Amino acid sequence: MRIYLEIFGYIGSALVVFSMLMTSVLKLRVINTMGSIVSMIYALICRTYPIAIMNLALILINLYGLKKLRNTSPAYHLEQAQPEDVAVRFLLGKYKEDIKKYFAGFTGPREGQQAYVVMNEDMCVAVALGTLDGESLELALDYATPSYRDFSIGSFLYGKLKEQGVRKLIFRDPTEGHRNYLLRMNFTENDGVFTKEL
Repeated sequence: MRIYLEIFGYIGSALVVFSMLMTSVLKLRVINTMGSIVSMIYALICRTYPIAIMNLALILINLYGLKKLRNTSPAYHLEQAQPEDVAVRFLLGKYKEDIKKYFAGFTGPREGQQAYVVMNEDMCVAVALGTLDGESLELALDYATPSYRDFSIGSFLYGKLKEQGVRKLIFRDPTEGHRNYLLRMNFTENDGVFTKEL
């Protein structure tokens, strides 16, 4: 029985440590709360009350932080740009290696592409590049920085594109990681071509 209790305690500690690897504040707080709950229960069972009180404090701090996150909506706005503009070049350069993970075929902007930069207050947090053909936009890149990967940017961007007259989004041959994102954003797949009606 003691071994199971020890494993339970290790799980709590592992969750708390793992939470520190999260780039998203939301994920960090959720996983840290789970780990703190497990660690608090373990500490109570072992009668190590100072550890239990510390974990209770962490739980309350995380719950307060989650409440603030829920009540603070990002102040996104969309800027249409040229692929050679400073903001676009900055994002593509700074996150070059991360972009390669999700957009293996992306080698840089091409002539004739439109660029869209999503800003949160004064920070560039996402960039999309694509070729506009009438009411269809074929995306070559739809990238959000690691701290903003919670699907809110995609919903915001697609809504703004619809306001600008785009009625259909197209993405071809995504990597596995980006494929999962497209499916969660309600794209439909047909022979490696993903489309979404706006």
